[in-house]
Amino acid sequence: MDGFERITGREHDELVEKCQENGWLKVGGFDWQDDPFLEEYPYEFSRTDSVDRLREALGSGNRAIRQGFCYRDLAFIQQVNGGDEWWTLKRDGDAWTGFESWSFGAIAQEPERFERAMRDM
Repeated sequence: MDGFERITGREHDELVEKCQENGWLKVGGFDWQDDPFLEEYPYEFSRTDSVDRLREALGSGNRAIRQGFCYRDLAFIQQVNGGDEWWTLKRDGDAWTGFESWSFGAIAQEPERFERAMRDM
């Protein structure tokens, strides 16, 4: 995806570890109780320095569960396969802190409102 760099190594591992605290994202979590074949979805994270690219990615919908995007000290990880429910985390020192779930479909259509939301987080 243009404007994004794949996250690997330690940062990837830290995000995966944090996802194990979320019942929708963890290995063997809620979705996998009814459909164990969903477990095939890997954790994939990418980073961008562009708020416009982030807005396009979060607003385009139909993302796979466990797909995430990072921007500055924020991470957004899709909790619903093919949906628009992003677990939002903030980096606090060496740790990620989950603090909210967001749906970005509507707000992504308003660039100024989206940018303000990113600044406020």
